[in-house]
Amino acid sequence: MKKRSRILTITYNDQGISWGPAVHFLELWNSVSRGHSEEVEVIGIAPSWTGQAPIIPPLFTLKAIWVPNIPLLRQLVFDAIASAYIVKHRKDVIYLRSSQSFFSLFFIALFRVPLVLELNGIAKADISNQRMKKTKTDVLFSGIKALCGRHRQEVFLIKRAKLCIAVTKSIKQYADDAGAQKCIHVENGVSHRFFEIESDGASRSRPTVIYVGTFTPWDGAQHIPGLARQFPKVDFLVVGDGHLRSEIESDAPANVEFTGYQDYAGLVNCYSQADAGLVLYEASMRNNTVGSSSMKIKEYLASGLPIFTTRLPGHEFIEESGIGRTIDIENLEQDFRSFLADLQTHQNHVAAFRVREKSNISWDGAARKTVAAIDEFSE
Repeated sequence: MKKRSRILTITYNDQGISWGPAVHFLELWNSVSRGHSEEVEVIGIAPSWTGQAPIIPPLFTLKAIWVPNIPLLRQLVFDAIASAYIVKHRKDVIYLRSSQSFFSLFFIALFRVPLVLELNGIAKADISNQRMKKTKTDVLFSGIKALCGRHRQEVFLIKRAKLCIAVTKSIKQYADDAGAQKCIHVENGVSHRFFEIESDGASRSRPTVIYVGTFTPWDGAQHIPGLARQFPKVDFLVVGDGHLRSEIESDAPANVEFTGYQDYAGLVNCYSQADAGLVLYEASMRNNTVGSSSMKIKEYLASGLPIFTTRLPGHEFIEESGIGRTIDIENLEQDFRSFLADLQTHQNHVAAFRVREKSNISWDGAARKTVAAIDEFSE
């Protein structure tokens, strides 16, 4: 950048919760601050309803704004405060992670605030994928209300933004079709810490396959007990916690080990104990529409682990590069057997890939592309 710019980056997610949105926000802006401090000054704001410190120490100025732990109210309170920041910094670069907004939309329009909009999903696809409603009537009315709100807000922000940054090619296409002035594709990244892992696989007599997640119905943890029974000579290391964990754990055979919750820093040690990574994302309409830029898959890859996952848009590079296998869930047992048979070949390809592509798939790479796009946007 020709002169040092100030970026106000806004997220509506609590940075004290170890989940994808916090990892993305903190890793991206830490990489920007670490590698581009002469070009940009980063100021971040985020809500805090847990009162917990950020899961990754920020290298930039981050203001955690206390909000009450009441789902809708916390968003309203934070959005009102974020609006004041937007007005104050309207001459700076405003970088907003897309979320359902209220007051901020009004002030963005009123002051014609130049906006960089980060898109991690598609509201219409998320709405159609709702699972938690009890009746068809609930789904119908909540869906209509949400569609009129979130989808219209999202389209408004896409059209208003001077620059949109989409994490998948499918989201970029959606933004282009919705009338984006300019949209670029920047994949999620992965921390440099995972590239430093050296597996101790040589000391193991049996392969260990790791799953890291929150036991949601859409990332395939429920398939692990059945897979473990079919492959008793493979050990499965299951890392994380979630509302389905107890049910899955009660059904698991002896070759499945459950570690429980691990903080983000502890994942490095977990990955060093594995020989391959597994995540079986649901091939839902939502996932096929939005595509995948899975941070979990990138963590597996950076840690030197071949990948066994489902076939979704965004996963094509896995088989193209020989670093794993993508499957249809109907052929799970047969495909997993083939994956294990080719495990050594996949490991060799992953070892070369993680060295060759480190600068592209790391958060440093995502930061470089983001700053370059904002540089052009600011001219």
